[in-house]
Amino acid sequence: VVGEGEEAFLDLLHAAGRGIEGMREIKGLMVREGEGWHFTSPRTPVRDLEGIPSPYLSGILGVSLNRSMVLETVRGCPMRCTYCYYHKSSPTVRAFDRSRIREEFSWACRQGVSEVTFIDPCFARRPDILELLAAVSETGRGNLQVSCELNAEDLDARLVDALARAGLQHVEIGLQTVNPKALKTIGRHFD
Repeated sequence: VVGEGEEAFLDLLHAAGRGIEGMREIKGLMVREGEGWHFTSPRTPVRDLEGIPSPYLSGILGVSLNRSMVLETVRGCPMRCTYCYYHKSSPTVRAFDRSRIREEFSWACRQGVSEVTFIDPCFARRPDILELLAAVSETGRGNLQVSCELNAEDLDARLVDALARAGLQHVEIGLQTVNPKALKTIGRHFD
């Protein structure tokens, strides 16, 4: 499956009995043909993320063995770094609803999760980040450690305070380079 998998995987399951010919009709697949591969065609990203059920709230996923969970709150990325796939798979940032994230955090607390890792490529660029962090802070009540990936240039005092109240313990900052020539070459704008 190339790109978002929810719809393509469902179509793939429906076509499984028809063999390779059934798969050729599904958008968003790389299908093995002899020694090579055939790309069926691009699939449009899911417009309404609310149509995608939460894997935790629906019971598809449970708590991991190390009592952690990963959580996606957005798809896409506003950056256009040439080396990255996020913006190529989704040219705009689409956010899951805050109420869903709040429910997932409540579920995590009830299940004894100790750490939640946000896997958004640019967590601080979520359109309603301060409101989301307030909901996380209220729901997690200091019981959950939070990790995320963000761009250092997005931080300001209000965001740092909100992250701390939400239980932030670990931040990954993707500092690829500070070389201006390299930044220009890869399409990365960094202050």
